[in-house]
Amino acid sequence: MATDVMLYQTGKDEMHHTWHKNQQSCFLYVHSGKGIIAFSNRIYSIERGSLLYIPYSRYHYTLPEKPEQYIRSKMFVSNKQIADLASKTVLPASSPAYAKIPQSEQNQTEQICSLLKNSSLKGAHFDSIAKGCLMQLAAYLDAYKISAPDFLAGYI
Repeated sequence: MATDVMLYQTGKDEMHHTWHKNQQSCFLYVHSGKGIIAFSNRIYSIERGSLLYIPYSRYHYTLPEKPEQYIRSKMFVSNKQIADLASKTVLPASSPAYAKIPQSEQNQTEQICSLLKNSSLKGAHFDSIAKGCLMQLAAYLDAYKISAPDFLAGYI
């Protein structure tokens, strides 16, 4: 699994207000701030504790209320690892997913982000930790998922 998971960035979103797509699937966790994330036909409210799964090549943008306060972690995952994860969980490999993590679970979610950011972990040890972290994120998406209405329903 080496190089199948990479914490890209924890911090401010340099791509906010810009439609863009990622070359790999991504888990996004919001540490602070509020706003929205939009996909072609879905809009989700985001705030501390929001966890999203964004499939690769899915156009999206974030619109934070106060960009300087919007802090998030992005964990990119290879397509191979997403396929493996989707086969073992209810992760919808080709569709976005959104969950609101309860306050009682937010510290654990932030620890997952910290573990994946820890550059001192390498090789097989990191691979096993990363796989466990991804399984936990997928479990959170399933347990706490929130559906967004299709705001274009009836118009296209």
